[in-house]
Amino acid sequence: MDGDACAAFSLGEARVGDRGSVFALLRRGGPESARTLDIAAQIAGFHSGSLTVAGTPNLAEADDFGEWVSALLEGHSLSFQTEPAETEPAVLRQRLIELDCRLLVLDVGVEDHWPNELRELVEHLTCDVLIIH
Repeated sequence: MDGDACAAFSLGEARVGDRGSVFALLRRGGPESARTLDIAAQIAGFHSGSLTVAGTPNLAEADDFGEWVSALLEGHSLSFQTEPAETEPAVLRQRLIELDCRLLVLDVGVEDHWPNELRELVEHLTCDVLIIH
């Protein structure tokens, strides 16, 4: 696959008029995650204007994670927060409920081998899911 190619897969349905926040779950830094974050920010800007950016522990614990996200979101008209991602699917689902999440945007690379984790996560969600690959 071309390094600039981007594939997206959506699980859910468009619900016109629905409000709620957008939650972006990033697994690594780099251009792929930057593209995922830009897509999540654009969608959040069209709806509630609220975006939560969660990074996996190795990403979110980096000293410059918040600065990196802030720089990438410069120019977007929205409010955002960063946080470490919950690693347990049930805890992450609860966090999405707390945030009144309308859309979960997942950053998935070709080297990721977590279909069972993904299935467990999305199985009981009450929000739509957009997977960026």
